[in-house]
Amino acid sequence: MMTMTYLLDTPDRAAARVLEQLPRSVRDALLLPGAALYLVGGFVRDALLGRTNRDLDLTVGGDALATARQIARRLGAVVVTLDAERGAYRVALRELLAGIAMVDVTRLRAPAIEADLRLRDFTVNAIAVPLADEGGGTPRLIDPMDGVGDLRRKLLRMAGPTAFTDDPLRPLRGARLAIELDFTIEEETVRAARAAAPLLTQVAAERRRDEFSRILASDAAGHGARLMDELGLLSVLLPDLDAARGCTQPPEHYYDVFEHSLATLDALDALLRHEPPDDARERLLWSGAQTVFARVPAARARLESIAADERPWRATLKFVGLLHDVAKPETRTVEPATGRVRFFGHSERGAERAGALARALRFSAREVAYVEKLIAQHLRPGMLASPGQPPTRRALYRLARDLGEHVPDLFLLHLADHAAVRGPRLTAEEWRQHVAYFDALLAILYSEKVASLPRLITGDDLIAELGLRPGPLLGRLLEAVREAQAAGEVTDRAGALALARRVLAEEKDDG
Repeated sequence: MMTMTYLLDTPDRAAARVLEQLPRSVRDALLLPGAALYLVGGFVRDALLGRTNRDLDLTVGGDALATARQIARRLGAVVVTLDAERGAYRVALRELLAGIAMVDVTRLRAPAIEADLRLRDFTVNAIAVPLADEGGGTPRLIDPMDGVGDLRRKLLRMAGPTAFTDDPLRPLRGARLAIELDFTIEEETVRAARAAAPLLTQVAAERRRDEFSRILASDAAGHGARLMDELGLLSVLLPDLDAARGCTQPPEHYYDVFEHSLATLDALDALLRHEPPDDARERLLWSGAQTVFARVPAARARLESIAADERPWRATLKFVGLLHDVAKPETRTVEPATGRVRFFGHSERGAERAGALARALRFSAREVAYVEKLIAQHLRPGMLASPGQPPTRRALYRLARDLGEHVPDLFLLHLADHAAVRGPRLTAEEWRQHVAYFDALLAILYSEKVASLPRLITGDDLIAELGLRPGPLLGRLLEAVREAQAAGEVTDRAGALALARRVLAEEKDDG
């Protein structure tokens, strides 16, 4: 919650109060005699807004590497080179130190700090506070472009006319900051971002991924995707989505494929919020996720856990939500006799396309596998049984076998997909019935433990009792036993061995 605590202070008082946000142990380590050292960027901005920030950005008028090494020695940390040519180094702490995770040290890019600040991305990030002695005076905010004024106005404005061509990642960073801070992007900055959007392809995939993942991890990923689209960035980052624009769907769908994809992302935002949303419809959707988490508490913790680097699984699930129908345009057919629109094979083809996009953005192998699995299976929750019939325990067991710990994620994706299909036509009663159905399935899977059946026999039992050798046959027999166990047809070791003998005899007869 932003309080903008210090925005009305005088420059010297604001600077003092920003410095007060530095943990004393860290601040002492940064006070290097004779060094022209400045605290800049996100920490200053967030301190002025009353937000916490674990990362410090410093710029130094001198040898950045030597400065980073001095700080690292004082903090018991290590120095990592980020860009030796640019004079950028990271002091990586081995563990959080009073809430601080890392200190980035960069050499001044201009003879004076004011000129350096004018080379930065946005005015709200172009505010500095001197850390070292500049002549014994009281530290004052250095704010040559009225970044504090833009903070008051909740406005993102580029720091200079070449800001986006200097670093083409900055328009995407601007979208991320606008979402995280709930700021508006100034109109001239919007025009410049659109003009620079094609240059995003020149940026390293890892940098694009990290900014995009932070948008996905937020509670406003849907708004972020629309903002990216407004800035011309979404087509550059995820070009496969372009074909979805205007791709019409059957009458039960409220939106075309493109808008449906964004609506699914909106729904996941609502479902995965930590607190109840203010909006009535979003609060209704959120209640559905609480039902899932009440039934499977571990699912919430896992979605908040880290998939890779600093990316939580909740961000990866939203990536899935945005791209789950990415192959619909290329698989779209219309039946000549009835005019019925169909999308045969779009889930399997979509898994391939989304997986390729995830690889291109350098997501981890675990994340790519997750994306591919959930998109390939995203229709399955609605196809577990014939219309009007409950799924069998055997079908639910197979779902748990194939999805493992990601079954709740698949159900959340399906709920979001359903909400997007119905759009504003979704009623509270319809939603509650839909959620109740999936809660009943989760009860069978987790409360009745179909998803984690106790083992009745092992491969060693089959070898000892049936005289078999290790090999694929053992796996087939054990799987047959587990399916029968899930269906309630086998309940003990003797029954399991008897079933294994029957299946073995049938295999021999077939052979």
